[in-house]
Amino acid sequence: MDIAIAHDWLLNRRGAEKVLKEFCLCFEDLSIFTLFFNPDVVDPVIKQHSIYVSKLDRLPGIKHYYRYLLPWFQLGIETHSVRDKDVLLSISHAVAKGIPHQAGIPHVCYCHTPMRYLWEPGLYQSFLVGSWRGRVLDLFARRLQKWDLKSNQRVDYFVTISRTVQKRIERAYGRESQVIYPCIDLEFFQPYDVPREDFYLVVSALVPHKRLELAVQALNQNGKALLVVGTGPLRRRLARKAGSNIQFLGWVSDEDVRMLYCRARALVLPGPEELGLVPIEAQACGCPVIAYGEDGATETVIEGKTGLFFRQPTAESLLEAVRLFEGTNFDVREIVTNAQRFSRQRFRAEWQQFFKNLGLNVQMC
Repeated sequence: MDIAIAHDWLLNRRGAEKVLKEFCLCFEDLSIFTLFFNPDVVDPVIKQHSIYVSKLDRLPGIKHYYRYLLPWFQLGIETHSVRDKDVLLSISHAVAKGIPHQAGIPHVCYCHTPMRYLWEPGLYQSFLVGSWRGRVLDLFARRLQKWDLKSNQRVDYFVTISRTVQKRIERAYGRESQVIYPCIDLEFFQPYDVPREDFYLVVSALVPHKRLELAVQALNQNGKALLVVGTGPLRRRLARKAGSNIQFLGWVSDEDVRMLYCRARALVLPGPEELGLVPIEAQACGCPVIAYGEDGATETVIEGKTGLFFRQPTAESLLEAVRLFEGTNFDVREIVTNAQRFSRQRFRAEWQQFFKNLGLNVQMC
């Protein structure tokens, strides 16, 4: 069966790209359509398939400023046209679900979230207010919302990554969806016999909606060591606010991230998550999680057993959770067992059943 996948962009190895990698392992005959593509950072498993990029990707140096072209993303995705395929699967948190396609091709959208910039603007408030980027987004927001709603007509079936996003889809789009949780590689992410060390860990894109400034502020106050893994536009701003107890490691290999999970005292997840593969990976390595107690984290972390929640989006609330955490004991076996719910076998079985229920003879490897 000839499968087409639409993906927003291929410029890093974050959660959406890990999900795409899983589908690439599931299908032999696969074509990928995307806005932007950087072959230097994309997983080799993805690069084995045919990749088609939009005309926006021709702009010089686009990888450095693509975020600022959000008002033109819809034009970019509409430079594609999917034809002569048996199934179209879009993996979308921005515009991939709006890709044009030939009539009669079933379109399933695996929605990571409705476009945050449009439907969850509060996540970006402090970053965008008063900035030229914020003014541009305000100017185009209404037109983009209209297009985003209209593009739903190109989707036959919505599947989503969590109950949190399921509610967002119903609220923003008025559409029903089915939840199929993504998976992690449980053969790779597992505990190692190394001692836990006295540092906390953040693994995240350094972007506004992750609220990483809360972790910086909280750990600045108590002086505990914090290692931050990840890159993004807020790197310099966060580093300027960080004390000497906080180190920014940038991008590191999956092997190094795994070892950090195994050594860290806890993973800190300061912002709301659609679901979050990082806390699942951490738990698979026996690492407890201190997370903001709303949205996706409540679907991956069991409070008091695999981690703790803080309830207010403030440094003080996070600081109190850290203090409570240091007086709480966790069973590593219970933490690891919780992560087993997100296995590759379960992910493939649920997708196979989903396609079967639609009457589609989609065979997965």
